[in-house]
Amino acid sequence: MKKLNYLALTLLLGVFVACEEDDVDELLGGNTPLGNSLEAIVGGDSYEASVVLGTLEDNRIIVSGLQGSNAYPAMTVGIPKKAPAGTYDFPVDVFDTTLIVPSILYTINDSTSYIFNSGEIVLSKNDTINKEVEGTFTGKFYEFKIAPDADSLSVSNGKFRATY
Repeated sequence: MKKLNYLALTLLLGVFVACEEDDVDELLGGNTPLGNSLEAIVGGDSYEASVVLGTLEDNRIIVSGLQGSNAYPAMTVGIPKKAPAGTYDFPVDVFDTTLIVPSILYTINDSTSYIFNSGEIVLSKNDTINKEVEGTFTGKFYEFKIAPDADSLSVSNGKFRATY
C-alpha cells in the first residue's frame, strides 16, 4: 500500500513536471491560490515554490510545488486525509501498511528523485472542513533508488501551507 502511495505521488508530480509554465498557469487559472506556500533549505540551497497547488486525491491531500518557469526542482507533500495534527518521526517502517503518515518527494530532474525518510514532519493543521493543511519538516531526503551509492540531501526550515 505504501508503494502505491509513493507511486501516486510520483505520478501526480509527473503531471505537473511535464507541463510547460503556460500549461500550469492555465491549469491554475493564472495564479497560485493565495496563502499557499512550500519552502525549505535543501542541500544548503533555498527552495521556494512559485506555484503551489493543494488537491485532494482519493484520501490523500497533495501539496505540489514548482519553482519558477522550470519544471525542476519540484516538491510534493502527501498527507493522508485522516492524519491527525502532530509530530511524525522518521524513519518509518515502509512495510507497515497500518501507518498513516505524511510523505515528501523532492525531484531535481527527469531521473533523480529523493524521498523524505529521516527527521520529522510536524503537521500543525489538517482541517478537513475548511480544507486547509499546514506544517513544517526537517531531516534528510534519500535518493529514490536501490543502490549502495544512493545520495542524500539535508533539509531544514521546511514549511508548507495549502488549501485544497
